[in-house]
Amino acid sequence: MVSKSVFGSFVAGLVFSSLSSAYDYIPQDQLPEWFQTEMLKDTTVTESSVLDLGTTSKNARVLGKATLVANRNDALYYHIDVETSSPVECYAFSASEGAANSLYSVLRSTAEALAETNQLQLVSLLNYASDVGVVGSTAYLGLELLYVIGEQDDPSTGLLKGLVAQTGDTLQICLHHEIGYRSAFFSVFRSFVDVFASTNQSADFFRTVYKHSLGDVPIGYVWETFALDEDGDVHHQSVQSMLMPVDESSVSRSDLVMSEWSSPDGSLINSSEYTIENGDVSSEFAVFRHDDAWHVEGQMQGKEIETTLEYDSWLLSSFGQYLETAIIRTTEKSESEFMIFLAEADPTAATPIIISETKDKKNANMQMRLGPMVFYMDVDAGGIVRETLFKQGPISMNMPLLYSSGTPLLQ
Repeated sequence: MVSKSVFGSFVAGLVFSSLSSAYDYIPQDQLPEWFQTEMLKDTTVTESSVLDLGTTSKNARVLGKATLVANRNDALYYHIDVETSSPVECYAFSASEGAANSLYSVLRSTAEALAETNQLQLVSLLNYASDVGVVGSTAYLGLELLYVIGEQDDPSTGLLKGLVAQTGDTLQICLHHEIGYRSAFFSVFRSFVDVFASTNQSADFFRTVYKHSLGDVPIGYVWETFALDEDGDVHHQSVQSMLMPVDESSVSRSDLVMSEWSSPDGSLINSSEYTIENGDVSSEFAVFRHDDAWHVEGQMQGKEIETTLEYDSWLLSSFGQYLETAIIRTTEKSESEFMIFLAEADPTAATPIIISETKDKKNANMQMRLGPMVFYMDVDAGGIVRETLFKQGPISMNMPLLYSSGTPLLQ
């Protein structure tokens, strides 16, 4: 929905709230009454329809009346009618730049297309709200952008809501070009994600989803899975997606994907990862053992890196960190010190890590020290981290557990 507003009182006069205290970046009391009224509108979507997956696989049902608009090699595009003035638009991508980068890219290109279609200028695109959560066991990111198109003396404003999730190798994005109808939009998105989640079979023995918040503001998630291969080694996959507002109109986007193999005792075999920031691959690394040495190959910000670590002994894997945490949590051992490979700290050297008990924190019983940084953790008896807290100066970050299945301990 596109609505007229008084440009000066609505946009230029806004004072954006502190990111440390808001979920909605623009306080409700700074919005005009007509906008507040529109935001209260909602509906319950009861009708469902078959979702055409464009293949011979079994089709499933989603809320709303779904129509397959386009079927490309790497994407399916749908309109889902929920009896609002604009349909919910949903995509299923088989290839993408990651959840955070893809969601923002689709939202921004949609806003630009709206302006072009109406032969108007895109005056501004403002961060309105963000969200992080789970649909069943699947993590999702949400971002809402307030746009202004037209001339400054006669602008039109509207709201684009976006949600994104990844199930297996498929990325799902849904948009709604409508002010209000948040619950209705989310219910359709949830049913859309459920279709792809139901077709994703997994052999993981342990899976977690964590939310990342900066102060009270949700900025991203990390999910990880652990599975045994036919040789008895542990395959760890991890995806971290972050949308962090820089100011009222800018968003920093980051997607990190890691694949790691380790022995059942927690020692690293090899690892690879890459990070996409603001649409570009900012780094990619592989670390592996060869001729009794650890080799690192990759690039950071376009600079090629190929080196051998001075440290040539045992490296602790992500799986190993869970094992050591569980040992300290359930035995008389109070501290463990290891070396790990952490590319974001230093891709050319091993990084020391210290995991230990802590008794002076109200909501934590363990801590992990990485150089000058200390992360406080609330860990249960099975080694599952229920929440991680980090505070440095005015920066406060918390990472609560949203979902877990299985246990990090091999039976």
